Amino acid sequence: MMRRAILAFMLDRPGVLSKVSMLIRKKMYNVDTLTVCSSRVEGISRMTITLREDNIAKVTQVIKQLEKFTEVISVKELDT
Repeated sequence: MMRRAILAFMLDRPGVLSKVSMLIRKKMYNVDTLTVCSSRVEGISRMTITLREDNIAKVTQVIKQLEKFTEVISVKELDT
């Protein structure tokens, strides 16, 4: 399986990590890594999610779903 990385910047608020993990769980995606840390901008967190997924459509779907979250500022797939 291919490793696909998604980078998201989001508001640093309680419950955001839970929302993201629930989305991934509902879609039954296999998470390889999940890293959350502060960004250079106060109040903004950086989240990197690495999935093991060959189907690019599934990765695109995760990105589109994350974009719908009001706490998410930006999200994109990284080149791995």
